[in-house]
This record gives sequence, C-alpha cells and structure tokens, in this order.
Amino acid sequence: MSCASTLAIAIPAKALEGDFGATRGPLPSPVLPAVQANISNSIVNTDATGAAAGQQAIAQPVTETESESQNSPSLETLRLQNSGGTSAPTQNPGEPPADPLMPASIAQSVSRPDDTQQFDLTPIKIPERGAAFSTFDSYKARMLYRLPARMFFSGTCENSLRLETNVFQTYRNPQTDAVYRVLPNLTVGYALTRRTRVSSNLFMFRDQYANRDSQLSRNIYSVGARVDHDFTINEKTTMTAGLFCRELFFQLHNSSTPPLSDVIPSLVTVRRVGNHGALYGSVMGQLRWQRVFSRWQEGDQFYSVGYVLRKSPWLFTTDCTFLTNFGNSNLRGGHNNQTFILTGEIARQLHRNIPVVAFVRAEPIFNMGANSSPGLAGFNFRLYGGLRAEISKPAIFPTKLAAK
Repeated sequence: MSCASTLAIAIPAKALEGDFGATRGPLPSPVLPAVQANISNSIVNTDATGAAAGQQAIAQPVTETESESQNSPSLETLRLQNSGGTSAPTQNPGEPPADPLMPASIAQSVSRPDDTQQFDLTPIKIPERGAAFSTFDSYKARMLYRLPARMFFSGTCENSLRLETNVFQTYRNPQTDAVYRVLPNLTVGYALTRRTRVSSNLFMFRDQYANRDSQLSRNIYSVGARVDHDFTINEKTTMTAGLFCRELFFQLHNSSTPPLSDVIPSLVTVRRVGNHGALYGSVMGQLRWQRVFSRWQEGDQFYSVGYVLRKSPWLFTTDCTFLTNFGNSNLRGGHNNQTFILTGEIARQLHRNIPVVAFVRAEPIFNMGANSSPGLAGFNFRLYGGLRAEISKPAIFPTKLAAK
C-alpha cells in the first residue's frame, strides 16, 4: 500500500506558556497544522488538477492494487502491445513516475508543532498536506526523485503572528500579548515496505513575545525517531499505528528546565470522503520523564477528531482535541487537568508553482479541573496568521503494469 506524508509534526495541547508553562504538562505540539504530528497520518494526494486531498492535504492511503490500476501504461508498454509483445515492463525505482499523480506518495505525517503549549509539543496529527511535488514544475520534481527510491522526507517552515488572550493560562486576570513564531520542521525516513516506515524528526520553534519578552520568550527543540505501520480497513479507510520517542530541550530567558523524554504511541484512522475531503480520528498517549527517564513526570492522553477539505487552491481544516493529564503535581507544576482544544484553519496556496500557503487559524482553548492552578486553568484564545512553506518527497516503489 502506498501512502502520502508530510510534515508536521498535528497537529496538533496543553502546557502553560511562560514562566509557568514551559515545564508543565504535555508540552504543546502541533495540534493542527498541528496535530500532528505529526497524528501520524498516511494520505495520498490525488489533486494534481485540484481534484483531491488536502494541503495539510488530504492524502488518502490506497491499496497496492488500487495504486497499480491507477497508473497509465507507459509509451514503451503501448509500443510492445501494438507490436504483439507480451512483456510487461517494470518501472525503475529510481525514476520518477510518468504520471504526475503516481505513484501514490508515502509519507508519514509529521507532527507539525504549532503551539508551544502542551499541545504544541505533543504531536497531535491532522492528516497532513500532500506531497508538494504537485505544485512544482516537473523538472524540479525530477531532481528530488533522483534520491534513493524508498527514502522520503518532508519539511515545512512556518512563520506566524498570533494574538493570545491569556498567555499565563490563569483562572482570573488574563493577560493578552502578541507573539511572533518561526517553526522549521524536518522529517527524513525510509520505507521498509509499502506499509511500514521508519523516520527521524527534528523541529524547533522560537516564540518572541511583544510585551513579556523577558518572561515568556523561548526556544524549544525536539529530536526523535518513530516507526509507523499502515492497515487497510477498506478501499476508503486506513489505520496507522505508530510509536514516537523524542527528547525535548529548552532555552528559557529566566529559568532552567531539564530535558524531557517522551514516549508517544498513537493510532490514527483516516477515511476519504469524496474526492476532496477526509475524516480522521486519533488516540494518542504520552509518557514523560525528566532527564532521560530518570524521573517520571506525567502521562497524557489525546483524543482527536477532524475533517480536512481541499478545493484547490484552498484548504479548510477543523479539529477537536480532548486532552487529559495526570502525574506528579510537583514536577508538572499543578494539579491533574483536562483541556478542550478547538481548531479551525483556512489556507490558500499563493501560486501554483510555489509551495507556499498563507493561512489564518483560530484556536480556542478550554482548561478544566486544575483547581485554578496558574498555567493550567482558564480560557485562552489564539488567533494566528502567517505563511507556511513546504516541500516533500514520497517513497517510490516499482509499479508492475499488466500486459493486455
């Protein structure tokens, strides 16, 4: 089975930002754009002409037989058929597919960290955008296809400004601020089989606060490795099981935070809806330790459902994530709590030959059950606007064309 991938590293929701927050709970991860992750979803981009899956593209996994049937015969195949030959040529793994839509891209959705709150650093993954090759001229795509056939990679760089209404996530007296964020994210992997992938991921983000620079501005780095395996439920539905292990490092202005070690198992189901949309649901766990598994800090569960719709060049994404947290209150900085994160995003590709999109994203955050613990309480609303550049290469497998 072939699948598409991108970065991420879903969307993707909890940890307080600022003095209180950088050490709390499940550090944020990409919920929506974030979510994911990278949510690790495999999806196939069938939209070279604007007909299919999404930017955080809806990619719908397809079965191996579907992939073969969708490939059109090459000129060599037609020549053999017309001359009475019966041989069926096999596509060279090192060569790009003749049809720009094929082969079905394999790509592991990378959690794309979009928030620095707990959900920022926990790869909740929304089905990611499809391979960016569909937006390149063919000669540019061919350059990348010269890389090893089964190797895949995906990279994004997001620059955004956001308005945040409760930066300290307190029950009373919310403080508002404007934040500039730059977020590069890179995933490189290898497809062991059509269904199984291994990869490594690196992302970092810089949050620069306008009014509370000395309190909240920070750099956070994540280095990790993951393995994913796809299961085909039916021709429209695919399930992906994944295991992601990572290390988080912090550079905070006015405090020191030990590195955090996370182990994150996940189960994601994606179902294609028509030619333009996909529904998804995911369950993700996160176990967190301080100083490389020396002190257990907490355990968190993420439950997400969402929908992605693409009408080229537009992409619409909605997501609802429920997060529950429990653990050592002294290490995580507060009581056990629950969080609802709602996400809505509208994105538009700026030019058909340039893989850059402009987006607007709204993210209401509802904290509950923490007994007014600063950093884990109250209501916070985030409004983003910015640009996101993306590029990716799928894993490519030989495709056998049946002779007629």
